Amino acid sequence: MLAGMSSHRATAQTSPLKLRTPLDIVDAVPHLIGFQPEDSLVCMSLRGDRKRLGVVSRADLPPVRFARQFATETARYLKHDGAQHAILVFYPADEGPKNGRLIALLAALEKALDKQRINLVEVLCVYSGRWWSLLCDDDECCPLDGTPIDERRTSLVAAEMAASGRVVFKSRAELEGTLEPMRGAAAGDMRTELSRARSEMQRRIAAGDRAAVAAESIELYDDAVRARQQIVETSASLSSADAARLIVALDDILVRDQILTWSEGVRGEALQRLLAELAPRAMKGHEAPVLTAYALACYVQGDGALAGIALDRARRADPSYNLARIIDDALLRCVNPAVLRAWLRELCDDVIDPPSS
Repeated sequence: MLAGMSSHRATAQTSPLKLRTPLDIVDAVPHLIGFQPEDSLVCMSLRGDRKRLGVVSRADLPPVRFARQFATETARYLKHDGAQHAILVFYPADEGPKNGRLIALLAALEKALDKQRINLVEVLCVYSGRWWSLLCDDDECCPLDGTPIDERRTSLVAAEMAASGRVVFKSRAELEGTLEPMRGAAAGDMRTELSRARSEMQRRIAAGDRAAVAAESIELYDDAVRARQQIVETSASLSSADAARLIVALDDILVRDQILTWSEGVRGEALQRLLAELAPRAMKGHEAPVLTAYALACYVQGDGALAGIALDRARRADPSYNLARIIDDALLRCVNPAVLRAWLRELCDDVIDPPSS
């Protein structure tokens, strides 16, 4: 991570999205990253002659002194994704397109992207309810005082993204709040159930019953995932005891790696929802496995913002947790999720037979 900048993580777009106008881009960005960006730069990778959308990454706007270093790394990052073209969207905290950090960074990015032979097809600035195209000098098309964004209207792009289930939070902090551990009396009950479930699992494993415990754990996960495939919005949450049993099951890396091979498609969406239910219930000492599994499920499903937040919490909880480090590195290097899935399958082959889909 460069000094003066935040982690540079990405969202991999998994379904076709047509961005025809600058306003389409403005509408799409919050849906793609999960929240309304502030004091940020959003980079969109476009691959091939047809300009297919690749990764979408967000980072804090760096201080001017780090602009060149930041731009160099950003250009390399986009190149690694196979970008031939790129879209940049700036969200300055003040001064709009006259913001000094924006001006310095854009100049550095133009040089760095040109060096990587990446063509800039659009550069936008979004500020105070208006947008500007920084590549257009036609006052009739792009007035100097910007174009107002009518928040009451619903564009086709916004409607498509909302219909696909992508929720937009008001800020990154609000998105982070969805993964905060539960508090109060409920947290005390959860800690009790987690302690009981872990003690019971450790007792059975010590008695030589690990294979049976693992098979049982996988079956429990399979049942819970199947239930969420049938009912998109779970009306009744898991009991504390059931949630605790599923959380401690991930202490066994054979179980953890096995269920992570289910991260694709409809089954993966259901797994992601299940892990989202478990994450706030993972009390201290139980956090890293659940949050890391959730991060990978999010990454495979194209939700890099949540993946990054989950990884941040997992690594704070246990800096030595190896899978969290591997996935974090994969996000930073823009590794195709298929590579991680293949790796997990290789680990799991001939160890535990997964339930049939």
